[in-house]
Amino acid sequence: MVSAMSAVALVLIVIIGAINAINYYKINQNADRRLELLARNDGVFPGLQQHDDRPPMHGEDFSPEAPFETRYFSVTLNQKGGVLSVDTGRIAAVDTVSAKEMAEELFAAGKTSGFYGDYKYCARSDDDKIMYLFLDCARDLETFRSFLRSSVWISLAALVLVCLLIFLFSGAVLAPVVRSYEKQKRFITDASHELKTPLTVIETNAEVIEMTAGESEWTKSIRAQVSRLTSLVEKLVTLCRMEEENGMRESEFSLSEAVRDAAEPFGAVAEGAGKQLKTKIEDGVLFRGDQQAIRRMVDLLLDNAVKYASDAGTVTLSLKSAGKRRILTVSNPAEGFAPGEHKELFERFWRPDDSRSTKTGGFGIGLSTVQAIVNAHRGKVTARADTNGMICFTVTL
Repeated sequence: MVSAMSAVALVLIVIIGAINAINYYKINQNADRRLELLARNDGVFPGLQQHDDRPPMHGEDFSPEAPFETRYFSVTLNQKGGVLSVDTGRIAAVDTVSAKEMAEELFAAGKTSGFYGDYKYCARSDDDKIMYLFLDCARDLETFRSFLRSSVWISLAALVLVCLLIFLFSGAVLAPVVRSYEKQKRFITDASHELKTPLTVIETNAEVIEMTAGESEWTKSIRAQVSRLTSLVEKLVTLCRMEEENGMRESEFSLSEAVRDAAEPFGAVAEGAGKQLKTKIEDGVLFRGDQQAIRRMVDLLLDNAVKYASDAGTVTLSLKSAGKRRILTVSNPAEGFAPGEHKELFERFWRPDDSRSTKTGGFGIGLSTVQAIVNAHRGKVTARADTNGMICFTVTL
């Protein structure tokens, strides 16, 4: 809902801003054209001077009434700023004294164009004099301000109305999606629990067969598959519990010790796989969260790194604090990843190489569980590959 309201507000701001910007640009453009015309004709519209035979606004895109509707005045100064002449015959709102003061102030400031209040002005220099031309834009500017105020209020009213409609109807629109998502999570949880009993029975039966008939390749296969399915069930249950965020048991604990304890068994695992595990864990790092979930997260990251690290590669684990943040990184050499971020690694059941994943026994949900645990702790996890063939998982808590 917040995203939808923000999007609507952004669209309205862009539209209203663009309309008013164009409107203000047009006012400026029209004023500049009139001032340019006045400057070319010694401070008057063509055809208004007595005995002036030039056709009014010849070649100009102006209404024939423009000379009679436009209010303007001019002040001519010498090169030292002394007033030579003042012409206020085409305006009633400014007297001669005020016109002189305006021109002298602009001359002293060295300004040659811009706005002085509601008057747009420009300066035209000759060899021995400077003429300041002032155009009254009060009516156009007031129309602009009135439209700006009206458009802002109308936009705010429209935003409130849209937000009200979103609030009233978003529940009805999203209800089927929410129900479907809840059913999916409930199905995974229920199915996981229901699978535990038959898996236990199958494993027990395999043990009985081994006790009576001895161990065989068939019983070994049964026990291996039962172990594989049990691991999958446990991961699915953990994933659902973390996504619901109601199974969290928060407490303050030593993150350094938790990471160190979780990483310790993987030294032997890495060595047995012909790889190496290096750790760099800062001491005394504290954190408030679900300690068991954090340990599970470290297990999954290291298990993934050891499984998929290149042969004879080195897996590196580090933990450090940066202000209020706790940064955990796990990196390993990996083949087949283009440099850059790889968000797809956190998708459920996504695996980069099916044959390799089958060989290592992966399901493609370990990193999804990592992401669920991190999200439950209001953190962020990323996976990024570099040009040296290394992939690094960074968890920020």
